[in-house]
Amino acid sequence: MITSCRIPKKKGTCFRDLPGVLVGTDNKVEWDPDMERVYLVSGKPLIPDYAMSFVNETSSKPFARLWWDETVPTVVTRAKPHNQVILHPEQDRVFTIGENARLQGIPDFYKLCRQVKEQVCNISFHHDVHYFQP
Repeated sequence: MITSCRIPKKKGTCFRDLPGVLVGTDNKVEWDPDMERVYLVSGKPLIPDYAMSFVNETSSKPFARLWWDETVPTVVTRAKPHNQVILHPEQDRVFTIGENARLQGIPDFYKLCRQVKEQVCNISFHHDVHYFQP
């Protein structure tokens, strides 16, 4: 989640707003040849190659923040910011299980009656509403 900590906290931001990424007139991203690539202490790059190549270099979904006035495009089973717009608008994290439930209209006073992994599946598919209890 180190990459998400560096995504600016404003509407429409994603990995494209990080230093070292250029966006061409054709909307394709490329590495800035005048900047050295940034690596984390772990040795992994701050911006993974898959973010740059996702959807033929044109995607703005990797590590993107959803803003307060935007509609969530989809709630996914695997809450990873690698290819979905699921970063919290003001905090450096993905949405919680409870926030994902709220996005789908499930009231806050309902409680999930399953293990965390099953809760995520129930929220993302939203067909098992009987697993929620008021």
